[in-house]
Amino acid sequence: MEVTSTLLEKGKNFAQDPSEVFPESKKFFFSSIGKAHLINSLYGIGYTIQIAMLPYLIMVCESTWAYYISFLPSFFMQTFQASSLLVCLKTNFDKRTGALGYLNLSYGMGIIFGSFLAGVMVNFVGSRGNLLIALLSQLIALCISTTLEEDPKLLKSSNVDKMKMSEILLSIKNEYIRVLNLFKKTYGICLLILFGLLPILMTKFAFAPVVVDMFKLTPSHTSYLMTYAGIITIIAEGILAPYLSSLLGDMICCKYSIPLTLTGFLLLSLCGANESLVLIFMSIPLCGGALLYICGTSQMTKRVEESELGSIIGLNTSLFYAVTIIAPYIAFKSYIALGLGLYWLLCAFICFVVTFYIFVLDKSTLKIFKDDKDSIETMFSSIKSIL
Repeated sequence: MEVTSTLLEKGKNFAQDPSEVFPESKKFFFSSIGKAHLINSLYGIGYTIQIAMLPYLIMVCESTWAYYISFLPSFFMQTFQASSLLVCLKTNFDKRTGALGYLNLSYGMGIIFGSFLAGVMVNFVGSRGNLLIALLSQLIALCISTTLEEDPKLLKSSNVDKMKMSEILLSIKNEYIRVLNLFKKTYGICLLILFGLLPILMTKFAFAPVVVDMFKLTPSHTSYLMTYAGIITIIAEGILAPYLSSLLGDMICCKYSIPLTLTGFLLLSLCGANESLVLIFMSIPLCGGALLYICGTSQMTKRVEESELGSIIGLNTSLFYAVTIIAPYIAFKSYIALGLGLYWLLCAFICFVVTFYIFVLDKSTLKIFKDDKDSIETMFSSIKSIL
């Protein structure tokens, strides 16, 4: 609480200086915002190397427990949360969705560079060696996060050394209650992200194994193919999501991202084993997922007080990683049991259930979209400006 409040007071001092949010090109990489973008790029490098190598390392996991243990590094991705928090604190309310989208633009560039690097290095160091490169990129990101001298209290609270063990336990209990209250404020968006992202992340994580199985690719070819996923990420999260959000509003984008994804899965189920069509139609659910996550994340930050931004971003990241752990396991089991055609139909069915809830059941149950005035006003103002 004190950490975020300190940042907010400091943010007020910087509010009059636009160069902090949009710094000059020469100073950009040395500013806190520039470092946040660099952290996300490094995260993208390590992340895409892991996904590209997944088909060749999954056989190493002799049990389900070994598979889940491989996700333990996810608990240490605090730098990714720190970059999102910095951008939220230093960006105006109405420009937050765009700022988060541009932050993911750097993440997409990291995916492209990471996939290219993995494709080159796999011939020299092998699949496991590539994972060490991924680890190195994460360590560099951690080092960069410690140089955020403009906001040093973001990384370390000044009163940690003075706290006793009993106070720490009480603090954990209070934080748990606080996060629970935040969930009550945003539970609709949380559930939408949780269930809406499930089929999309099933597709994202199954992308490399499915393509390897269809095209009979080598590890280097798979790494280069992940460049395609990086380009889609840049277009969807860095360009499409901010633009559509400014045009239609966050909630309308969240609302229609699921039907868009449903359409993509239905098209995938019809194209069979046609490699070109699979690659083309795969972009539709990836774009739908980008719209849902970027606009949903932005909407979560807008439904809480500014002093609660750090906690709500942590809650959002926890939800994302919860789906990240579940989705690949369901994806691989379903793909092996059902085959490619029925696998796409399973993803389409999940999207259909979520879509049916959004347009039919929501008004009488959770009422996720009852506070939709912001999106409606944004849409009508956009239509008026066009006319």
